[in-house]
Amino acid sequence: MPTFEELLADPACSLAVDDQGSDLALVAFGGLKGKLAIPPFEFFGLTRNLPVTKIFIRDQAQAWYVDGVPELGPDLRSAAQGARELVDSLARDAVLFGTSAGGFAAMAVGVMGGFQTVHAFGAQVSMRRKVRAEMGDRRWMPRARALWRSEQPDKVLDVRPLLDASDGHTSVNVHVANDELDIAHAALIEGRPGVTVHRHPKGGHSFVRRLRVDGSLERLVRDSLGLEPAP
Repeated sequence: MPTFEELLADPACSLAVDDQGSDLALVAFGGLKGKLAIPPFEFFGLTRNLPVTKIFIRDQAQAWYVDGVPELGPDLRSAAQGARELVDSLARDAVLFGTSAGGFAAMAVGVMGGFQTVHAFGAQVSMRRKVRAEMGDRRWMPRARALWRSEQPDKVLDVRPLLDASDGHTSVNVHVANDELDIAHAALIEGRPGVTVHRHPKGGHSFVRRLRVDGSLERLVRDSLGLEPAP
C-alpha cells in the first residue's frame, strides 16, 4: 500500500488518508493543479510528527469540485456528505483548509457537511458568471467556462446560499492579502453569521507561501487543531 506521503505526491490521487486516531482531523482541499499554493507534502509537514489524522482531497476535474470526488460522491453536495461520513469514521470532527478553488470547496463542504471550522485562503466565494463579470474576475477563464458548461444538475457555484442556510453553524475563516479580487470575493460574505475575514498585509493571491515561511501557517494549523505551539 502506498504511504500517505506517496499518495500526496501522486497527481492521479484524489483522496489520501493518514489515520492517526486523533479527536480532530485535518482536511485539506487542493486548488487548481491539485496544490495548496504550496506543495501538499509541505502543508502536511506542519503536523507530520504529530498524532493528527490527515486527509487530502484533490479535484481531478479542476472544476471547483462541481463533479465531486470519486471516493466521496459524484458532485459537490454528495462529496460533502461523503466527507462527513469519512471523518465520522475516523474522528469526532475536522478542521478544513483550502486555497483558491480549494478554499471554495472547503467552505462549501464545511457548511454542507456541518463541520466545526474552515480556513479558506484567497478563496472564490462565487463562480457565477454574472458575479465574476461584475467584479471583473477573469482568472482561470478556460476552467470557468468548462464549469459553466457542465451539465451537472444543481451545481454549487456560490457559497452564499449555503452560509445563509447554515445560520452560522460552521466557523468560516476567510483569509486574504493584498489581492483586489480575493478581497472582493471575501466582501461578498463578510458580516454573515459565522464568517470572519482575516486580512494579511502582503503576498498577493499566493500569500500562503509567506505564511508558511514566517511560521504563521503552522501556528494557525496547530491552534485550530488544539495542538501545543511548536517549541
